[in-house]
Amino acid sequence: MGKRIWLFAGEISGDIYGANVIRQLRRLAPDVVIEGMGGLAMKDAGMTVIADSSELGVTGFVEVIRILPKIWKVYQRFKSRAREAPPDVAVFIDYPGFNLRMAGALRRMGVRIVYYISPQIWAWHRSRIHQIAGIVDHMLVILPFEEDVYRETSLRTTYVGHPLMEILGHRPPMRRDSDAIALLPGSRMGEVSRLLPAFHATARYLQQRMPRCRFLLPTPSPSISSAVEELWEKLDRRDGEVANFSLCEHRSVEILQTAQAGLAASGTVTLQAAILGLPLVVAYKVNSITYHVGKHFIKLPWFSLPNWILRETVFEEFLQNDVVAEKLAPAVEKVFLETAERQETLKKLNRLREMLDSPTPTSELVANVILEEAHHG
Repeated sequence: MGKRIWLFAGEISGDIYGANVIRQLRRLAPDVVIEGMGGLAMKDAGMTVIADSSELGVTGFVEVIRILPKIWKVYQRFKSRAREAPPDVAVFIDYPGFNLRMAGALRRMGVRIVYYISPQIWAWHRSRIHQIAGIVDHMLVILPFEEDVYRETSLRTTYVGHPLMEILGHRPPMRRDSDAIALLPGSRMGEVSRLLPAFHATARYLQQRMPRCRFLLPTPSPSISSAVEELWEKLDRRDGEVANFSLCEHRSVEILQTAQAGLAASGTVTLQAAILGLPLVVAYKVNSITYHVGKHFIKLPWFSLPNWILRETVFEEFLQNDVVAEKLAPAVEKVFLETAERQETLKKLNRLREMLDSPTPTSELVANVILEEAHHG
């Protein structure tokens, strides 16, 4: 029997990245046994799913508290399985709230630990770096500056490129629709419900100034589509209808490639847009309790990844009480029209893509490290 590998992903993006790694593992070592926590993508790639991650992906302190009982059951399930038959290596993909605790428990049982996509200790809670170094055998980072972050420790750290470049970076370009604006309020209903009223108001504001505008809102699933449609119709009735609005299920990448500009929730989609060359304005709004707790601990110059990677403002950002149409709409207009601001943004996006590109697919580099660590034990 081949080496036994456990993978853990707790969010949609991690599920996609994990699936690519699983395919590479099966190509490089066909007899490998892969189990773990993930979603449909990892299952389809060939992993035996011990815990379904689809209900565990939330943001914010309050939101996490609500699912703690589920998280605890998953944690105990894997500890029990590891006592009976530990894997040769456990691989953790992002999702640090759960993954660091799970990694620590498995490490104490003698399991080798690979962590793929570092917790963002460069953004907040840097004191965790020594805890992480004591748990992890090999850290695989996806942002160019992250190797330097770990130099103060003895933790083996390897930059593997960004997985989104492998997925999106070499797609053939598509013709942009000069009238289309992408609305990207998030993939979870919590963030969608917080942002959609401001996005709706922004669309109305822009359409009054530029009647030719069309608004495209991609959704990841039928359930999100139904909920978004219902909320959008309520906003139409309350505030006035937005003409030329379309919901587009499962077409997010196409819209990122063909829209002229966009308004987006902070998250993975901002980096997807950057790689595909779409200028954005970024909004971030969380539960009010989460915000008031977090603002005392998190002091950041930016909150979207493209800005962090280039260490300058690529996409203009608006936080919490600034997420209003009067501020969002003028910012979107600047990158929608053929302005100097738009041209400068496009130049920055070209630099960012060059910085993230890798000659070898990220998933192949990750799979090789995992197999190396599995044989090390």
